[in-house]
Amino acid sequence: MTAFLILLLILYLYVLGRLYAHPLRADEIHFAENDAGFRLALYRFRPLRPTPGREPLILCHGLASNRLFLDYDDQHSLARYLRDQGFDCWVAELRGRGLSLPRSGGRVPWGWRFDDYIRSDLPAIIGRVKELTQSQQVLWLGHSMGGMVMYAYLGTQEQASIKGFAALGSPGIFHYYYYPAWARRLSRLLLQTFSFTPLRLLARLVAPLAYLLPLEAFGLEKNVVAGYFAHGVANTSNPELLQFLDWIENETFRTADHGKDYLRELNHVTTPFLAVVGAKDWVATPSMCRAAFDALASPDKQMLLLGKAHGQASEYDHMALVLGARAPQEVFPRIRDWLQSHASA
Repeated sequence: MTAFLILLLILYLYVLGRLYAHPLRADEIHFAENDAGFRLALYRFRPLRPTPGREPLILCHGLASNRLFLDYDDQHSLARYLRDQGFDCWVAELRGRGLSLPRSGGRVPWGWRFDDYIRSDLPAIIGRVKELTQSQQVLWLGHSMGGMVMYAYLGTQEQASIKGFAALGSPGIFHYYYYPAWARRLSRLLLQTFSFTPLRLLARLVAPLAYLLPLEAFGLEKNVVAGYFAHGVANTSNPELLQFLDWIENETFRTADHGKDYLRELNHVTTPFLAVVGAKDWVATPSMCRAAFDALASPDKQMLLLGKAHGQASEYDHMALVLGARAPQEVFPRIRDWLQSHASA
């Protein structure tokens, strides 16, 4: 009986994988090697009519995501949309996601923290894109944690390489009252017991449940969410999640050793900045994103709050900023306009 149930589960996962298959659409794949033994995947989308002198644009996913969040399909691809607007787009996958695996070919050595992206992954990614494009600077666009890593990078590493950056649903602080005390205690126990959380498997198992949820209220299509859960969710390192838990419990944004406050370090960052925030985002609420926006010292910064109350035809939550049904019409053009006005050409 047990063997039959295991076989049934394998068949179920296989069918889901085939049903929501997403072929790789990038024009090129390159790799950046960090100092922790990972080859970080860079998916390049070359514009048919490149704009001479314009900096390359790096796009980065969030905490439990991979490249598919930024290049889901023909209708839901921020990378391909911006490529068609003349940007040389590079979708980066941080360590442990997609093709960003150990160069040795062995098992993924779970155990990294958020801080390791800042010290190791981002320097490798930015340096490799600059090398391949012969550009002195890059533009950066990140969703959720993909924006948070740039907050931390600019505050603690360097600013000279970043011409400008856009953060979509990227908080600068978290509020513990969104996460009950019992849930925090249980999470800490589980995260300290295991080295990683198999979110990829768990998400694929529940993917069909998307059809039972009222996702239209948040501007999302059920088939897109189901497909994303089937292929776009990535496993996470538990020490990384423990660092997030520290931020939630203490309403802070700091290094794992508490030596640096990433939010406070933004007070000397002068890089041009665009914050895009969903009015209905309960993961990165407007007040959480506002904390980073206010902390940034840049004299050139703008916040876009999106939703029906702000003139859009659709509501926007955390996912809908990129995968929403109307995002290509209501969100992407606003991002394009800002990037065009802040690129060198």
